[in-house]
Amino acid sequence: VIGWFWRAVYSFSSEERAQLLSFWTGASALGPTGFEGCEFRLTLAHHLTPDSLPESQTCSRTIKVADYRCYDELRGKLLRALEFGATGFAFA
Repeated sequence: VIGWFWRAVYSFSSEERAQLLSFWTGASALGPTGFEGCEFRLTLAHHLTPDSLPESQTCSRTIKVADYRCYDELRGKLLRALEFGATGFAFA
């Protein structure tokens, strides 16, 4: 599942990657030092079902994903979460 996540990220457009950064961190751009000193967490959350959307905790820069059944399911759920989170802080 974690491998599928990164595969999805590599397939994203620049706009989708910017939405992912905002979903993950609460910021639409990195600071002047870029990724230096940034710690990001990606976890498999057993409380989520394959029907769940990924969750983010921007304060700890954490994304939680379910144990999705296939790549297409993960990618679709992640894009939907980004769509819901694109308008600011939102529950997805």
